[in-house]
Amino acid sequence: MGVSFELQDELQALQDIANYDIPNEQDPNNNDPGPLLQQAVGAIAHSSEEITDPEIFDIFRSLLKHSDAVAGAYMSKMLDALLSAFGIQIDAAIRDSKEEDQQIVMAHKLPLEMYAFLVNWFVSAVEKVKAMGEENAPPAPVKARRGWGGKTGASRAVAKKTAQWMWIDQIPGTLELICKALKLK
Repeated sequence: MGVSFELQDELQALQDIANYDIPNEQDPNNNDPGPLLQQAVGAIAHSSEEITDPEIFDIFRSLLKHSDAVAGAYMSKMLDALLSAFGIQIDAAIRDSKEEDQQIVMAHKLPLEMYAFLVNWFVSAVEKVKAMGEENAPPAPVKARRGWGGKTGASRAVAKKTAQWMWIDQIPGTLELICKALKLK
């Protein structure tokens, strides 16, 4: 647990994202984010406590800071990994809260706050990317026909676009987990 993390300070620092400092920052504009994400996802899949590793935490923060350069498939993978590990931490905290020893319960505080911070940032980042994408979205393509109703190659492109990751599909599960976290005592 070598990371220095104060939830209130981090949330305040996010108000100025351009100047938000990440010690081990990785820029997905310069490098493929796939291997970075795989490293971070693998670490928290192995143990949800790994989020307290500064290198792992900084990979997630870097990808969120530069979310406009991260493909939807990577965003989906990141959210799935964060929510899964966050859920594991919540379940462990609930299980341990039945113990009389307050120190056992407090051991979950840092990872829980770190996951909550990342999920909060993820939601903000996705909403901004979505809003920017909606403003610049091209009008719906007109279906062209050949002869007696033959399809053009354009329909395959439209089908491929609709298969892209959609944040709206992830909202219910994300909110459900947040509600579960809010019930912690």
